[in-house]
Amino acid sequence: MNTHERLLFGMVARESPIRDYTLSGLQICILFPLIMILACDNGGRFSDYNSQQKGNSQGMPDDSFFENCVFISVDIQPSKKHHMTMESMPKGWRDRGFKLEDVNAALDFLHDVAIPNAVKTADACRQLKMPMIFVHWGYQFKDGMDLDPETRKGFLQNHGTNYEKWPHYIGHQSSSPHEGFKVRPDEYVIAKTAQDAFPSSNIDYVLRNLGVKNVVFVGGHTGACLGKTSKSAKERGYRTLCIRDATWDARESTRIPNMKECNYDYIVSTAEFLKLAAKSANKEIKPAAKEPDSTVQENIKPAKRESTSKEKIARKLDGSFFENCVFVSVDHQPNKRHKFTEKNMPGFYREIGASVADLNAAVDYLFDVAKPNAVNVADACRSINLPMVFIHWGYQFHDAMDLDPETRDHFLKHFGTDFDKWPHHISRSDSKPYQGFKVRKGEYVIAKTAQNAFGSSNIDYVLRNLGAKNIVFVGGHTGGCLGRTSKSAKQRGYRTLCVKDATFDARESTRVPSMEACNYDYIVSADEFIKLVDEYSRQ
Repeated sequence: MNTHERLLFGMVARESPIRDYTLSGLQICILFPLIMILACDNGGRFSDYNSQQKGNSQGMPDDSFFENCVFISVDIQPSKKHHMTMESMPKGWRDRGFKLEDVNAALDFLHDVAIPNAVKTADACRQLKMPMIFVHWGYQFKDGMDLDPETRKGFLQNHGTNYEKWPHYIGHQSSSPHEGFKVRPDEYVIAKTAQDAFPSSNIDYVLRNLGVKNVVFVGGHTGACLGKTSKSAKERGYRTLCIRDATWDARESTRIPNMKECNYDYIVSTAEFLKLAAKSANKEIKPAAKEPDSTVQENIKPAKRESTSKEKIARKLDGSFFENCVFVSVDHQPNKRHKFTEKNMPGFYREIGASVADLNAAVDYLFDVAKPNAVNVADACRSINLPMVFIHWGYQFHDAMDLDPETRDHFLKHFGTDFDKWPHHISRSDSKPYQGFKVRKGEYVIAKTAQNAFGSSNIDYVLRNLGAKNIVFVGGHTGGCLGRTSKSAKQRGYRTLCVKDATFDARESTRVPSMEACNYDYIVSADEFIKLVDEYSRQ
């Protein structure tokens, strides 16, 4: 699997092998359309739709649509053509009025019409030098904890707890773009773990970094994955065009009605699109030009420190916090101790007025105090069987288009356009959890591509699937990644505890003030935390 075929988010520990599934590759490919219907069907109404020749009530776009434009395929993945029988059709479908001929007509349309037309559309977009994005199902963890909770609940109901039988794991050969696309090395392959790609992948970062304004959509289901993704694109201000005969749905009768409910700016046939693309190919199309990003988060500002006395801790915090609790480490990663000098201090530290002494004090604290304490806290959490989550930086694409725009602009400014010199690519040896944690099988390793892990990974899906209510936080920076992640956790209703001497910041002088600006429910020392765990264990 090359770099562009890996996940855009949530990398599992690199030492974990991909096990063979009970189903053979051929069985998986044959079953894929059925699996997709199970995963994506939204129970849309059955509709006798007689006229499917017209789907475009908006008129045809002009050449300007191809400026700042991107191609997106949603869930056109490897599969083998097959027909269902009444016996093989799920009982729930029969109860909901699904007709066998309608389901099989959808499968025929997928293979005979939609996939060939999608490939033609992709090739035409390549001729126009448009960026190419291929979205597919592909969860990272064997237990499906990074699936959106509704999808995971459905899998549990339909497949039980034998995860080897679950579809859409990234190890499946069908969890990739359809082979007919012949994806190139510089194109973007993005795995999602929900019907809507926007909340379950970093596709919006990619689009914003590319300067995209317009999107050409193909794929399915028109009433589920494709539909929800295209609706989210509209909500974010992108103009959308759908190739109506390069789409599919669970039932052929619902394909176009569901498509029309998505309010695309344009719905055109493959033939109409190819004609427009051929006309535009003879003209100079302006490349995507990124506009200033208006969604940059404000830095966390230090606040007045509240009392964290032992008396206050004893009064407020007890062992009940460990019920429905998860340990989360943010950015404790492999690195080497180094000393700053006036000569080697990075320019961005000069810009914020950092002193060499303050930077070096932060380095010493990280290695001498924070890392050892974080390991001790992690081991204490394991001793009471808390789920363990380790978050680290790790963008997927060589050109870092999956980084949040704020971070990518920062990298461009300070490291230039030689992407090989950029930090945090998933292939780098330090883009993983700190080796001192000795991450175990069954623990969750999640890569993020922004300071806030909630906005750039599927950690919230993992926490919700685990039933988490409370979080033990360690890591850094207290005014950056850890701070923003913990603030987002609070906003989502999680109670938060920070182990203050298992944290770090860019400057030692800002570590505690920035920490206290995050409004944790509890701030305790490592010794106090371990004592509380011991008391809870004895109970």
